[in-house]
Amino acid sequence: QGAIPQNMKWNPNYLLPILDNYDRLSQKAKPGSIIIWPEGAIPAIQTDVQPFIDYLQHVTQERNVSFILGIPLVNNEQFYNAALAIDK
Repeated sequence: QGAIPQNMKWNPNYLLPILDNYDRLSQKAKPGSIIIWPEGAIPAIQTDVQPFIDYLQHVTQERNVSFILGIPLVNNEQFYNAALAIDK
């Protein structure tokens, strides 16, 4: 768990520190691990954080890990909780 306070979680000023926190925590995983981040771990829609998603894809290749993470999904202007799996 990233232990991100709710009053910071959806504040755009904290997006990069939140992503850095989860990245730092994930670096402790051993090769072959499945790293599961909590619901809403990424407080932005995928198109807003695509470079970070691309970075995680690179991490899966280099470190032989997989990710399942919580991220919002937008469909017809409605927001939903979603899970995104990233694997090589």
